[in-house]
Amino acid sequence: MPARTADGPKLMPETEELATGKNFAAVTTVLSGGRLQTQMIWVHVENGEIVLNTETHRAESAAR
Repeated sequence: MPARTADGPKLMPETEELATGKNFAAVTTVLSGGRLQTQMIWVHVENGEIVLNTETHRAESAAR
């Protein structure tokens, strides 16, 4: 199930325009030992929200 921010701000038009193209985003998470892990993933817009594409079976993933 995708994560959602129910009360987050709406996207600025410039941000939505940028995320609508073929783009990557750098997403950093904290691992259990406290180390940072950064992954480059595809990003796009659906229904006015930025969506991080983590589906490994999609063609974009295979292109990496």
